[in-house]
Amino acid sequence: MFKNVTIIIPSYNRHRQLERLLDYYSNYRISIIVGDSTSKPFPNLRRYKNVKYFHYPNYSYAKKIPLIYNKVKTKYVIFCGDDDFIIPKSIKKCIDFLEENDDYSSVHGHYLRFIDYKNGELKVFPAYLNSIDIDIDSNIPSVRLHQLSINYMQLFYSVTRTRDIRELTKYLINTNDIKNDNLIELLQAIILCINGKSKILPFIYCMREHTPDSTGTYTDSLEVISVKKRYKKQYAAWVEIIVNQLIKKEGLTRDEALKKVSLSIEAFLKGLLIKFPFITINLVKVKKIINDITLGIALKVYNLTINKTDPRTLKKHAYSKLSGKPVIDEVKNYIRKYSISNQYDNV
Repeated sequence: MFKNVTIIIPSYNRHRQLERLLDYYSNYRISIIVGDSTSKPFPNLRRYKNVKYFHYPNYSYAKKIPLIYNKVKTKYVIFCGDDDFIIPKSIKKCIDFLEENDDYSSVHGHYLRFIDYKNGELKVFPAYLNSIDIDIDSNIPSVRLHQLSINYMQLFYSVTRTRDIRELTKYLINTNDIKNDNLIELLQAIILCINGKSKILPFIYCMREHTPDSTGTYTDSLEVISVKKRYKKQYAAWVEIIVNQLIKKEGLTRDEALKKVSLSIEAFLKGLLIKFPFITINLVKVKKIINDITLGIALKVYNLTINKTDPRTLKKHAYSKLSGKPVIDEVKNYIRKYSISNQYDNV
Protein backbone atom coordinates (compact mmCIF):
# COMPACT_ATOMS: atom_id res chain seq x y z
CA MET A 1 0.00 0.00 0.00
CA PHE A 2 2.87 2.39 0.83
CA LYS A 3 5.78 0.87 -1.08
CA ASN A 4 6.33 3.95 -3.22
CA VAL A 5 6.37 6.67 -0.54
CA THR A 6 8.77 7.79 2.20
CA ILE A 7 7.91 10.01 5.16
CA ILE A 8 10.71 12.33 6.30
CA ILE A 9 10.54 13.49 9.92
CA PRO A 10 12.94 16.23 11.04
CA SER A 11 13.31 16.59 14.80
CA TYR A 12 15.04 18.90 17.23
CA ASN A 13 14.66 18.76 21.02
CA ARG A 14 11.27 17.08 20.79
CA HIS A 15 11.78 13.38 21.46
CA ARG A 16 8.42 13.13 23.21
CA GLN A 17 6.63 14.22 20.05
CA LEU A 18 8.91 12.09 17.87
CA GLU A 19 8.12 8.96 19.89
CA ARG A 20 4.41 9.80 19.73
CA LEU A 21 4.53 10.09 15.94
CA LEU A 22 6.63 6.95 15.42
CA ASP A 23 4.18 5.02 17.61
CA TYR A 24 1.34 6.28 15.40
CA TYR A 25 3.05 5.12 12.20
CA SER A 26 4.21 1.80 13.69
CA ASN A 27 0.84 0.30 12.72
CA TYR A 28 1.51 1.02 9.04
CA ARG A 29 4.17 -0.35 6.72
CA ILE A 30 5.57 3.01 5.65
CA SER A 31 9.21 3.82 5.04
CA ILE A 32 10.30 6.55 7.47
CA ILE A 33 13.49 8.61 7.63
CA VAL A 34 14.23 10.63 10.77
CA GLY A 35 16.78 13.44 10.74
CA ASP A 36 17.39 14.39 14.36
CA SER A 37 19.40 17.51 15.31
CA THR A 38 19.02 17.03 19.06
CA SER A 39 22.38 16.91 20.82
CA LYS A 40 21.63 13.45 22.25
CA PRO A 41 20.32 10.63 20.00
CA PHE A 42 16.75 9.35 20.27
CA PRO A 43 16.89 6.60 22.95
CA ASN A 44 14.02 4.34 21.83
CA LEU A 45 14.92 3.71 18.20
CA ARG A 46 15.04 -0.11 18.54
CA ARG A 47 11.27 -0.18 18.96
CA TYR A 48 10.68 0.95 15.38
CA LYS A 49 11.64 -1.45 12.58
CA ASN A 50 10.48 0.70 9.65
CA VAL A 51 12.58 3.74 10.63
CA LYS A 52 15.96 4.84 9.29
CA TYR A 53 17.43 7.19 11.85
CA PHE A 54 20.17 9.75 11.16
CA HIS A 55 21.67 11.80 13.97
CA TYR A 56 22.83 15.28 12.98
CA PRO A 57 23.60 16.89 16.37
CA ASN A 58 22.97 20.64 16.31
CA TYR A 59 22.78 20.79 12.50
CA SER A 60 20.85 23.77 11.17
CA TYR A 61 17.60 23.18 9.35
CA ALA A 62 19.06 24.39 6.06
CA LYS A 63 22.05 22.05 6.35
CA LYS A 64 19.95 19.05 7.34
CA ILE A 65 17.20 19.24 4.71
CA PRO A 66 19.26 18.30 1.61
CA LEU A 67 20.99 15.48 3.51
CA ILE A 68 17.70 13.86 4.46
CA TYR A 69 15.98 14.34 1.11
CA ASN A 70 18.92 12.76 -0.73
CA LYS A 71 18.35 9.50 1.17
CA VAL A 72 14.89 9.01 -0.35
CA LYS A 73 14.61 6.15 -2.86
CA THR A 74 10.85 6.07 -3.43
CA LYS A 75 8.76 7.74 -6.14
CA TYR A 76 6.97 9.98 -3.65
CA VAL A 77 8.08 11.77 -0.50
CA ILE A 78 6.34 13.56 2.39
CA PHE A 79 7.85 15.96 4.88
CA CYS A 80 6.14 15.58 8.28
CA GLY A 81 6.93 17.69 11.34
CA ASP A 82 7.63 15.73 14.51
CA ASP A 83 4.64 17.45 16.13
CA ASP A 84 2.27 16.69 13.23
CA PHE A 85 0.17 13.70 12.19
CA ILE A 86 -0.25 13.14 8.44
CA ILE A 87 -3.04 10.60 8.02
CA PRO A 88 -1.98 7.35 6.25
CA LYS A 89 -5.36 6.84 4.50
CA SER A 90 -5.10 10.37 3.16
CA ILE A 91 -1.56 9.70 1.95
CA LYS A 92 -2.93 6.78 -0.05
CA LYS A 93 -5.62 8.99 -1.62
CA CYS A 94 -3.01 11.59 -2.56
CA ILE A 95 -0.75 8.99 -4.16
CA ASP A 96 -3.70 7.62 -6.15
CA PHE A 97 -4.40 11.16 -7.38
CA LEU A 98 -0.79 11.75 -8.45
CA GLU A 99 -0.68 8.37 -10.20
CA GLU A 100 -3.68 9.42 -12.29
CA ASN A 101 -2.54 13.03 -12.86
CA ASP A 102 1.08 13.22 -14.00
CA ASP A 103 0.82 16.98 -14.58
CA TYR A 104 0.49 17.53 -10.81
CA SER A 105 3.65 17.75 -8.73
CA SER A 106 2.02 17.87 -5.30
CA VAL A 107 -1.26 17.26 -3.53
CA HIS A 108 -2.58 17.38 0.02
CA GLY A 109 -5.86 17.93 1.87
CA HIS A 110 -7.38 19.82 4.78
CA TYR A 111 -5.48 20.60 7.95
CA LEU A 112 -6.44 20.70 11.61
CA ARG A 113 -4.60 22.19 14.55
CA PHE A 114 -4.66 20.89 18.10
CA ILE A 115 -3.59 22.29 21.45
CA ASP A 116 -2.51 19.86 24.17
CA TYR A 117 -3.01 21.77 27.40
CA LYS A 118 -1.10 20.95 30.59
CA ASN A 119 -4.37 20.28 32.42
CA GLY A 120 -5.16 17.41 30.04
CA GLU A 121 -7.62 19.36 27.89
CA LEU A 122 -7.29 18.76 24.14
CA LYS A 123 -8.66 21.28 21.66
CA VAL A 124 -8.94 20.55 17.91
CA PHE A 125 -9.93 23.15 15.32
CA PRO A 126 -9.75 23.62 11.51
CA ALA A 127 -6.75 25.40 9.98
CA TYR A 128 -5.87 27.23 6.73
CA LEU A 129 -9.53 28.06 6.05
CA ASN A 130 -8.55 30.47 3.27
CA SER A 131 -6.96 27.61 1.31
CA ILE A 132 -9.32 24.64 1.52
CA ASP A 133 -10.15 24.39 -2.19
CA ILE A 134 -7.00 25.62 -3.92
CA ASP A 135 -6.23 24.17 -7.33
CA ILE A 136 -3.11 25.60 -8.97
CA ASP A 137 -4.00 24.27 -12.38
CA SER A 138 -2.53 26.47 -15.12
CA ASN A 139 -0.48 24.82 -17.85
CA ILE A 140 2.00 27.72 -17.75
CA PRO A 141 4.71 27.64 -15.02
CA SER A 142 4.85 31.41 -14.46
CA VAL A 143 1.06 31.57 -14.11
CA ARG A 144 1.17 28.76 -11.54
CA LEU A 145 3.80 30.76 -9.64
CA HIS A 146 1.44 33.73 -9.58
CA GLN A 147 -1.49 31.53 -8.51
CA LEU A 148 0.60 30.33 -5.58
CA SER A 149 1.58 33.89 -4.64
CA ILE A 150 -1.86 35.51 -4.56
CA ASN A 151 -3.25 32.96 -2.09
CA TYR A 152 -0.20 31.27 -0.63
CA MET A 153 -0.56 27.85 0.96
CA GLN A 154 2.51 25.95 2.12
CA LEU A 155 3.32 22.76 0.19
CA PHE A 156 6.07 21.65 2.56
CA TYR A 157 3.95 18.85 4.01
CA SER A 158 2.19 17.73 0.83
CA VAL A 159 2.71 14.44 -0.99
CA THR A 160 5.26 15.31 -3.67
CA ARG A 161 7.14 13.64 -6.49
CA THR A 162 10.70 12.88 -5.43
CA ARG A 163 12.01 13.92 -8.86
CA ASP A 164 10.87 17.51 -8.15
CA ILE A 165 12.36 17.54 -4.65
CA ARG A 166 15.68 16.44 -6.16
CA GLU A 167 15.80 19.76 -8.03
CA LEU A 168 15.28 21.67 -4.79
CA THR A 169 18.09 19.82 -3.00
CA LYS A 170 20.50 20.41 -5.89
CA TYR A 171 19.86 24.14 -5.70
CA LEU A 172 20.33 24.22 -1.92
CA ILE A 173 23.59 22.27 -2.11
CA ASN A 174 25.00 24.27 -5.02
CA THR A 175 24.25 27.72 -3.61
CA ASN A 176 24.81 27.08 0.11
CA ASP A 177 23.70 30.69 0.70
CA ILE A 178 20.10 30.16 1.81
CA LYS A 179 19.95 29.65 5.58
CA ASN A 180 16.53 31.04 6.49
CA ASP A 181 13.93 28.31 7.14
CA ASN A 182 11.04 30.30 5.70
CA LEU A 183 12.93 30.92 2.47
CA ILE A 184 13.48 27.17 2.15
CA GLU A 185 9.80 26.42 2.74
CA LEU A 186 8.78 29.03 0.17
CA LEU A 187 11.35 27.78 -2.31
CA GLN A 188 10.03 24.23 -2.11
CA ALA A 189 6.48 25.40 -2.85
CA ILE A 190 7.70 27.56 -5.72
CA ILE A 191 9.81 24.81 -7.32
CA LEU A 192 6.88 22.40 -7.06
CA CYS A 193 4.47 24.87 -8.68
CA ILE A 194 6.86 25.79 -11.46
CA ASN A 195 7.37 22.09 -12.18
CA GLY A 196 3.71 21.08 -12.03
CA LYS A 197 0.22 21.70 -10.74
CA SER A 198 -0.89 21.46 -7.11
CA LYS A 199 -4.23 20.69 -5.52
CA ILE A 200 -5.96 20.45 -2.14
CA LEU A 201 -8.38 17.52 -1.89
CA PRO A 202 -11.47 17.58 0.39
CA PHE A 203 -10.50 15.29 3.27
CA ILE A 204 -8.58 15.58 6.53
CA TYR A 205 -4.94 15.25 5.63
CA CYS A 206 -2.96 16.44 8.64
CA MET A 207 -3.34 17.37 12.30
CA ARG A 208 -0.73 19.89 13.40
CA GLU A 209 0.17 20.76 16.97
CA HIS A 210 0.05 24.41 17.90
CA THR A 211 3.58 24.76 19.27
CA PRO A 212 4.82 28.07 20.77
CA ASP A 213 8.47 27.34 19.82
CA SER A 214 7.82 26.34 16.20
CA THR A 215 10.08 27.72 13.46
CA GLY A 216 7.58 30.34 12.30
CA THR A 217 7.58 32.05 15.69
CA TYR A 218 11.26 33.04 15.64
CA THR A 219 12.35 32.99 11.98
CA ASP A 220 12.07 36.14 9.87
CA SER A 221 9.58 35.87 7.02
CA LEU A 222 9.68 37.20 3.46
CA GLU A 223 8.36 40.70 4.22
CA VAL A 224 11.37 41.19 6.53
CA ILE A 225 13.92 39.35 4.40
CA SER A 226 13.06 41.28 1.23
CA VAL A 227 13.95 44.68 2.77
CA LYS A 228 16.70 43.97 5.33
CA LYS A 229 20.37 44.43 4.35
CA ARG A 230 21.54 41.45 6.39
CA TYR A 231 19.49 39.16 4.13
CA LYS A 232 20.64 40.72 0.86
CA LYS A 233 22.85 37.78 -0.19
CA GLN A 234 20.31 35.12 0.82
CA TYR A 235 17.43 36.91 -0.84
CA ALA A 236 19.38 37.45 -4.08
CA ALA A 237 20.36 33.75 -4.19
CA TRP A 238 16.73 32.76 -3.55
CA VAL A 239 15.40 34.97 -6.36
CA GLU A 240 18.12 33.72 -8.71
CA ILE A 241 17.07 30.09 -8.17
CA ILE A 242 13.44 30.91 -8.99
CA VAL A 243 14.44 32.86 -12.10
CA ASN A 244 16.63 30.00 -13.33
CA GLN A 245 13.87 27.46 -12.72
CA LEU A 246 11.38 29.54 -14.75
CA ILE A 247 13.90 29.87 -17.59
CA LYS A 248 14.42 26.11 -17.50
CA LYS A 249 10.73 25.12 -17.43
CA GLU A 250 9.14 27.85 -19.57
CA GLY A 251 11.92 28.90 -21.91
CA LEU A 252 11.78 32.55 -20.91
CA THR A 253 14.61 35.04 -21.29
CA ARG A 254 16.27 36.12 -18.07
CA ASP A 255 14.58 39.55 -18.16
CA GLU A 256 11.17 37.96 -18.75
CA ALA A 257 11.65 35.47 -15.93
CA LEU A 258 12.91 38.14 -13.50
CA LYS A 259 9.90 40.34 -14.24
CA LYS A 260 7.45 37.49 -13.59
CA VAL A 261 9.22 36.52 -10.37
CA SER A 262 9.17 40.14 -9.17
CA LEU A 263 5.44 40.45 -9.88
CA SER A 264 4.75 37.22 -7.98
CA ILE A 265 6.77 38.41 -4.96
CA GLU A 266 4.84 41.69 -5.00
CA ALA A 267 1.58 39.72 -5.08
CA PHE A 268 2.74 37.61 -2.13
CA LEU A 269 3.71 40.69 -0.09
CA LYS A 270 0.59 42.68 -0.94
CA GLY A 271 -0.96 43.94 2.28
CA LEU A 272 2.20 43.23 4.29
CA LEU A 273 4.42 46.11 3.16
CA ILE A 274 3.78 49.75 2.30
CA LYS A 275 6.63 51.24 0.27
CA PHE A 276 7.46 54.94 0.13
CA PRO A 277 10.46 56.53 -1.66
CA PHE A 278 12.63 56.60 1.48
CA ILE A 279 11.01 54.09 3.82
CA THR A 280 9.24 50.73 3.82
CA ILE A 281 6.64 50.06 6.52
CA ASN A 282 6.17 46.47 7.67
CA LEU A 283 2.49 46.22 8.64
CA VAL A 284 3.02 42.94 10.49
CA LYS A 285 5.50 44.64 12.83
CA VAL A 286 3.20 47.67 13.25
CA LYS A 287 0.34 45.38 14.33
CA LYS A 288 2.63 43.59 16.80
CA ILE A 289 3.86 46.88 18.32
CA ILE A 290 0.30 48.14 18.76
CA ASN A 291 -0.75 44.87 20.36
CA ASP A 292 2.26 44.91 22.74
CA ILE A 293 1.57 48.51 23.77
CA THR A 294 -2.07 47.69 24.55
CA LEU A 295 -1.07 44.50 26.45
CA GLY A 296 -2.90 42.28 23.97
CA ILE A 297 -6.18 44.19 24.09
CA ALA A 298 -5.91 45.34 20.45
CA LEU A 299 -5.77 41.76 19.16
CA LYS A 300 -8.70 40.68 21.35
CA VAL A 301 -10.82 43.61 20.10
CA TYR A 302 -9.85 42.82 16.51
CA ASN A 303 -10.86 39.17 16.90
CA LEU A 304 -14.18 40.17 18.42
CA THR A 305 -15.09 42.76 15.78
CA ILE A 306 -13.81 41.10 12.59
CA ASN A 307 -15.41 37.86 11.44
CA LYS A 308 -12.52 36.36 9.49
CA THR A 309 -14.18 33.03 8.69
CA ASP A 310 -17.10 32.77 6.32
CA PRO A 311 -19.48 30.07 7.69
CA ARG A 312 -19.77 28.68 4.16
CA THR A 313 -16.01 28.16 4.11
CA LEU A 314 -16.06 26.37 7.47
CA LYS A 315 -18.85 24.13 6.19
CA LYS A 316 -16.65 23.03 3.26
CA HIS A 317 -13.79 22.02 5.56
CA ALA A 318 -13.54 18.27 6.21
CA TYR A 319 -13.57 19.06 9.95
CA SER A 320 -17.30 19.73 9.57
CA LYS A 321 -17.97 16.33 7.97
CA LEU A 322 -18.91 13.24 9.97
CA SER A 323 -16.42 11.22 7.91
CA GLY A 324 -13.57 13.08 9.60
CA LYS A 325 -14.51 12.09 13.17
CA PRO A 326 -12.83 8.61 13.20
CA VAL A 327 -9.61 10.15 11.87
CA ILE A 328 -9.61 12.81 14.59
CA ASP A 329 -10.43 10.30 17.34
CA GLU A 330 -7.59 7.97 16.31
CA VAL A 331 -5.02 10.75 16.47
CA LYS A 332 -6.44 12.02 19.75
CA ASN A 333 -5.62 8.68 21.38
CA TYR A 334 -1.92 9.11 20.57
CA ILE A 335 -1.92 12.73 21.69
CA ARG A 336 -3.43 11.78 25.05
CA LYS A 337 -1.02 8.88 25.51
CA TYR A 338 1.95 11.23 25.19
CA SER A 339 0.26 14.30 26.61
CA ILE A 340 2.38 16.92 28.34
CA SER A 341 0.07 16.42 31.32
CA ASN A 342 1.63 12.94 31.65
CA GLN A 343 5.02 14.63 32.42
CA TYR A 344 7.06 13.17 29.59
CA ASP A 345 10.43 14.77 29.02
CA ASN A 346 10.90 16.73 25.79
CA VAL A 347 14.27 15.12 25.15
